[in-house]
Amino acid sequence: MRYVTTWERRWLKEGIQQGRQQGLQQGVQQGLQLGILQKSRDNITDILEIRFEHVPKMLVQKLQSIDNTLLLPKLLRQAVLVGSLKEFEQLIEKSV
Repeated sequence: MRYVTTWERRWLKEGIQQGRQQGLQQGVQQGLQLGILQKSRDNITDILEIRFEHVPKMLVQKLQSIDNTLLLPKLLRQAVLVGSLKEFEQLIEKSV
């Protein structure tokens, strides 16, 4: 087995720490992104429930499957403006 110098150990340790830090940052970023998506979906569902009382489970499931960060804000606005749940569902069908 080859001798590992103090410098090599230090570089290895720094490399491991840097890798952990990058992994942690990526994990936090991904978690934030997922949280934002879920909050957007929940807000849309809340608006639809306030406006139309009952939101069919199938519509909620369709909404939960959307992960487009550009589409969800548009759907949020439409949830406020549409005349019916059927109209909103048609918007989702066209958009997805």
